Amino acid sequence: MMSRPSIRVALLPACALTLAAVALWTARPEAAVDPLVGDAEERALLATLDKEKLIRAREQADKILRKRPRSIIGRYALAQVFHEEEGNLPRALYHLRQLDAQLMSLYGDPPKGSKARSWHRKVLIRLEAVLGEMDRRKEQLAALARYDAHYEPKLERLKVWPLMKLHRFDEARKIAEKATLSENLNIRIAGYNGLLSIEFEREKPERCFRVAMRAVNATAERSCILDMNTAEAAFAVFRFSEAERLALKSIQAPIKDCPSSAHPYLANLYLLRADFQRAIAAVKQARKQGVSRRLRQQFEMGLNAWLTRLLYTLGRFKESVKLSKRVLRRPDRVGMISYSKELMETIYTVDHYGALTAWGQRLREQASARSALDALPLWARAQKLEISAWAVRRKVARLLGQERTLRSLLRPYLKPLPSWQLLTMAEIAGAGVTRRALAVLRHSDEMKAQIEPYLLAIEASLARREGARREVLALARRALTSLPKDEALLRGHVQALAAEAALALGEAKAARHYFDRVLHRWPTALRIHGVRLPVRIEATKGALAKVVAERLRGSRRLLTSADKQLGFKVLIEARGDAMRVCLNSPQGRRYACSVTEKLKKLEDEDARVVKVIDDFHEKAFAPLIDLTQQDINSLDGSAVRGSADQLLEDVLGKDK
Repeated sequence: MMSRPSIRVALLPACALTLAAVALWTARPEAAVDPLVGDAEERALLATLDKEKLIRAREQADKILRKRPRSIIGRYALAQVFHEEEGNLPRALYHLRQLDAQLMSLYGDPPKGSKARSWHRKVLIRLEAVLGEMDRRKEQLAALARYDAHYEPKLERLKVWPLMKLHRFDEARKIAEKATLSENLNIRIAGYNGLLSIEFEREKPERCFRVAMRAVNATAERSCILDMNTAEAAFAVFRFSEAERLALKSIQAPIKDCPSSAHPYLANLYLLRADFQRAIAAVKQARKQGVSRRLRQQFEMGLNAWLTRLLYTLGRFKESVKLSKRVLRRPDRVGMISYSKELMETIYTVDHYGALTAWGQRLREQASARSALDALPLWARAQKLEISAWAVRRKVARLLGQERTLRSLLRPYLKPLPSWQLLTMAEIAGAGVTRRALAVLRHSDEMKAQIEPYLLAIEASLARREGARREVLALARRALTSLPKDEALLRGHVQALAAEAALALGEAKAARHYFDRVLHRWPTALRIHGVRLPVRIEATKGALAKVVAERLRGSRRLLTSADKQLGFKVLIEARGDAMRVCLNSPQGRRYACSVTEKLKKLEDEDARVVKVIDDFHEKAFAPLIDLTQQDINSLDGSAVRGSADQLLEDVLGKDK
């Protein structure tokens, strides 16, 4: 019995020897494979990368790395997939750093041999790009310094952007100016783009615009990025028509070097003009065009921010709150824009605050059409929103930090805060710090005359919060005299404040004029500011019409007035199973009409009254935009038909 175990023990070394020999024989071909060239699987992976089939490349790389965790080709492919396909920059960075260390460990620092050097160059170039997109500027410069120390041609031109974002302007300008003299068009474009971006970041808008126009002229307007950035520079010097021309030009530019579309710029322009049809079309076109997977973390939420603002201006406050909250939860990276993360968070928080307070106004408006019992839940929700807005306001105050940040935000178009949000920004910051910022702007800005009406508008809003009605009216009048006609939304804000002040001061003619202007262009402003419209309410025969009229007298949007000089009139008319409520001007022009049908299907009289009043509020105090009566051209030249609500639903539908 003892012999069998001894036989088994004796056999083990022989088996092990045989297996070792087999393993050695099978390992020889793999050991002979150059890891920088790869075996058949790795070469197939490289071919897949060349075809830009990155999902398939991910599968191949995972399979290779499971068998050979130190595969250089497999790891590089995975880094490229994380960077370009999945937008997972931290994981891309991890694999690139592992590759960098592996190449130096195997082949020296710097690597020796043409193949090792070629791979190391690729790794450093992608490492620099990933660090830039992550806005890690010092590390990006370090990667570029390592590249330039060992490889040619040097990538000095890529240092402009990180140097600029670190406010090392003189170094950045020197490199950019040198790049503009290159024989290579792409390098010249990069140089010009750097120069104009430096001046914009230095808050020198006039100089920036001059440099930008020189750049687009020198390149015959062929570069998308130069056209688009020059459009932004045109905003800062109040050249709105030029901004539109250049933004449209960038879409058609033959050199497609833009990381994102110019449609958000156009949406901004059309929105400030209260051209809601084209604003909707621009946002829809931008969402249709989309953003590459690699750049979604850089631009996707910025596009959603513009949609947030569009919803806000159209009176869709609830949807605006939901979307602005999403933007704040998942903000874009700022690697490919010149603004800081903190600045963009501040602006997005201002958007959220504005949407919260406006939604609160809307809920109180709805509550005023209901019985006390039914109004309670709406009052409670409005109170909750006000508490949330208070918390958001404190957050903005913390984000602002230095007064210079507030000053830059209050200077129109120096930062990406819409001009019609200036009053909200001032409200959040508070009167004292805002007035100090305005005083500095009046003293130091290079375009004092052009910015003055904007500053007057801000001061009018501050005076309103302090109850100084005569000052509000005086400041508003001065602002409206000089504000550009393009500034329809900002003018709407100021006209709403002027109308309220004039009414309180007994200046009926002035009040009628300003209310008429607001109702004609952007009645949402009355909702946002909680301004009540003085009206006479008349109802035709019928019990329900009279109940609606009585309930409307308590509306938070209306102020019943017997003053015939004002002349605004609400006419309530029963039409069988429907009710029509119209808001008319002093001259008899109809601003808006709501028609509520199938009233008998509602369970009781109170429900019918509430439905009629809600429909009226929604029609009378939201912009009147109906594309069924007029074709407009979308930005790709195709005709767009249908109601604005339908277009907006199309845009929102893609966001679900």
